[in-house]
Amino acid sequence: LKRCFRSAQPHLIGAIRETASSTAPAACKVCMAALSEPVRSPSNGLEAESPFARFSLGSTDGHQASELHNCAGSAEAKPSKRSVSIGGAVVCNSAEEGEGSDELLESNVATVCAWLQATNLAPPTEAGTSCTRVRPTSLADPSFVVAVVEGLCPCTFAAEAPDPTVAGSGDEAADHEGAEDDDDCWRRRQAAGCLRTVFQDSHSVDIRASRLLRRAFRAGSNDLEPLQDVVDLWRHILMYAVTCDDKQRHILAMQGLPQDLQADLMSIIMALERRLASIG
Repeated sequence: LKRCFRSAQPHLIGAIRETASSTAPAACKVCMAALSEPVRSPSNGLEAESPFARFSLGSTDGHQASELHNCAGSAEAKPSKRSVSIGGAVVCNSAEEGEGSDELLESNVATVCAWLQATNLAPPTEAGTSCTRVRPTSLADPSFVVAVVEGLCPCTFAAEAPDPTVAGSGDEAADHEGAEDDDDCWRRRQAAGCLRTVFQDSHSVDIRASRLLRRAFRAGSNDLEPLQDVVDLWRHILMYAVTCDDKQRHILAMQGLPQDLQADLMSIIMALERRLASIG
């Protein structure tokens, strides 16, 4: 089957490029050009290509969503088996599990922790020292989450600073209600504003960012249950990292990660991209 595919590959690529070249947006043509390159993998004796190598590193624009979808679809992004310890049990995922299965959710948590740790995106500890290990419980800690969002794109975070004289509405009002620490509440609203703005610009979708944060933080006070709420938030934060104004820094960092970790990250991005495309 592989030999048949390889022999037909040049004809398939030619047909794809001929059909799409006149209709695809400019951002997608960057990805189409990459189709002519051979897919390198350990099986053909060449060094495996980074799943993130085909991302455009230009500024975010209206074609960002389709560009991300095409680049993700053209990359080999098969999730590996990755284990995580939650509640004392060590679980290893199966690449064939559904998007909401317990095994895959726990694997996603382990992948995000590994990404944050390997790229030094985790905020310093209270003692001011570097975080040497990111734990699953950190992913539902409000201070940790807000610090990561701020660090991913400081300029966007600063631009989303809420006006304390203006009362929030809808999700923002619910986020503010009952807050014990006003400063923490304002920072959570900033983080929600970052996610809301970037996804609106890149995908024209309202992801209800404040609700994503609230649900993840509520799970954090309930032994990470439901875990789906924590993973949903971090799938969006991971997508935010590769679509925000500072995406070039994060994509380059991802390209330097081990191949299995890159594949796991790409599979998370692809899962969210499919979901957004279905509602967009």
